[in-house]
Amino acid sequence: MKTKTTLLAIALNLFTWNINAQLLVKDIKIGSSGANISLIKKVGNRLYFAADDGTKGSEVWISNGTSNGTTILKDVNPSGDGLNKTFFTKFETIGNTLYFVGNNNVNGFELWKTDGSVSGTQLVKDIKVGASGGFMVTREMISHNGFIYFSGDDGTISDELWKSDGTASGTNLVKNIAVTGPSYIENFTVSNDVLFFTANDGNNGQELWKTDGSAAGTVLVKNIASSGGSLPNYLTDVKGTLYFSAYTAANGIELWKSDGTNAGTIMVKDINPGSGSAFSTSAFYNFNGTLYFSATDGSNGEELWKSDGTPEGTVMVKDIRVGTSGGLEISNIQSFMGFNGQLYFLANDGITGVEVWKTDGTTSGTVLVKDIRSGNNTTSDPKELTVFNNSLYFIAYDGINASTLWKSDGTNSGTILAFNKGPKVSKSLIVMGDNLYFRATDSANGEELWKFDGTLGINENYKNDLGITVYPNPSKGIINLELTDLKEAELSIYNVAGQKVLTKKINEKKSRLDLNTLDNGIYFLNFKNNDGTTVKKIILDK
Repeated sequence: MKTKTTLLAIALNLFTWNINAQLLVKDIKIGSSGANISLIKKVGNRLYFAADDGTKGSEVWISNGTSNGTTILKDVNPSGDGLNKTFFTKFETIGNTLYFVGNNNVNGFELWKTDGSVSGTQLVKDIKVGASGGFMVTREMISHNGFIYFSGDDGTISDELWKSDGTASGTNLVKNIAVTGPSYIENFTVSNDVLFFTANDGNNGQELWKTDGSAAGTVLVKNIASSGGSLPNYLTDVKGTLYFSAYTAANGIELWKSDGTNAGTIMVKDINPGSGSAFSTSAFYNFNGTLYFSATDGSNGEELWKSDGTPEGTVMVKDIRVGTSGGLEISNIQSFMGFNGQLYFLANDGITGVEVWKTDGTTSGTVLVKDIRSGNNTTSDPKELTVFNNSLYFIAYDGINASTLWKSDGTNSGTILAFNKGPKVSKSLIVMGDNLYFRATDSANGEELWKFDGTLGINENYKNDLGITVYPNPSKGIINLELTDLKEAELSIYNVAGQKVLTKKINEKKSRLDLNTLDNGIYFLNFKNNDGTTVKKIILDK
């Protein structure tokens, strides 16, 4: 049996800000300047990411979530940066093999792969012989049916479609689309097991293409614009149909869809009638088989829309910000996130500033979740909506605490700080195992890789304490609860791993709770009602 002294010592360690709940995984670059973490990708039970330790330059690192297990994978370029994060901003995988664009200072930027070992980190093929490299700066790369597809340059044919199975012999040009120049390949997207992309063949401008991996099967889907190209964008699959925006002189930039055939590639609806465009900047998102996006009809500004693929089923969900200025704040796909049967997104109603909203697809069911940074049209700058531990997590600024993690169950009272002390969280929320990983900065370490286990105890008494008293603490197994300022509360008890071990409704001013079925250790009592949330820590020492 653990002694009370031992348990109290453990408690002191657990309550330290940089232990347990939120942890610096590793101080990769010693000092306050930081390792400039980016390109975080989960592959199996490991994270790959780009980092600079201040000695070896920007290289690929690997982590199992522990300090000892966080190491440089390989010093690809002993003379400088093995990665160029300015131009190549994506890792891809085939199974558990990671593909990336690396530079060993001999072959230039080429296709590399790794199985997580030093010996297994190797150049796939020297596509463009010499130090200039074979990768184009379009940064396009996707995994599909056992191949990596990308835009490559062999020194003779520039910016064309290539594919690789991970071997030198299996890395080849698929098709020279633009015979007299680059084809500007972009927007790789898989729909109905077909790989779509946009390209310019030198005759039709930037249009929608598809490929089956062969030269003969790499074809223009449709010449949508009679000249100059339709510039397809936001390619998104919804139940086997490809949706995208496209431009025509008659209709401007509008919503289109395609089944991969010329005849089946059609405009869904002229949302902004006439030659006006429905899209300037937007994001498309497939939520439960319905396409959601931001668009303007010319009268209401940029608002939330949805489509079932028919003209009559393509409608504005709600005029969030009345007038022509529009209510949506969408910069990338993470501005949308499905959670507990509803779609969460960012919007500005002109009163609360940019905050997190949710919708069930109806006008009345489209509502503000919480005005985190209160005040006249002051934004909390939320971003990185991510589902973790059965809650919605995101980064936000409440005007008091530096940008940090918030969590939400979708209600106003249930949207709270995950922690209100610790590093400034910047971006890249990634779930792996029982932890949420992210990039964060503190004054001592600069920007490094951190993790958070979801423990509620770090947020103790962020809300008012609701007049709740818990004693004795430590406890032999029986605790007393006194509610002085409220009539009832929902009680959830969590262990230090963030697992819920008990739920109970408290509706008496004084009550006793038998916790003898729980093991000795530290627990967090989460009390919640309409007035707010508070958390109490207790120690069981039976």
